[in-house]
Amino acid sequence: MCFFKEDFEKAIDTPIDRYIPENRTREAVLERHIKFLSTDWEAEAYKAVEEYYTSQGRESDFLI
Repeated sequence: MCFFKEDFEKAIDTPIDRYIPENRTREAVLERHIKFLSTDWEAEAYKAVEEYYTSQGRESDFLI
């Protein structure tokens, strides 16, 4: 039981360094948000419809 207390105190006195993955840094998140907000999603939708429906001869009433 004595070892448990010593190990516990050692763990408290020796903190683990903070680790933040590169893609989770403030700068990386900000960059992704800027890209997301500056994307022309309507143009992307038209491209997707062309690629997946129109160019393959498919039709649907709900397409853009």
